[in-house]
Amino acid sequence: MVNIGEWENAEPGVKRKIFAPGERLMMMEVHFEAGAEGYLHSHPHEQMSYCLKGKIQFVINVIMGRV
Repeated sequence: MVNIGEWENAEPGVKRKIFAPGERLMMMEVHFEAGAEGYLHSHPHEQMSYCLKGKIQFVINVIMGRV
């Protein structure tokens, strides 16, 4: 369940606050503890990010498979 405007634990060391999601764009604030990583995932909508402090590494448009 998504709680709009409330902080929630997303993953270990990661918390987020989702602002009013639109039909094609979601905006949220995310805090990562030092060394925390987000799980690899995808979105049906557009997602935009910016970093206020520190550094982030991210992946865009990855196709995963196993052979």
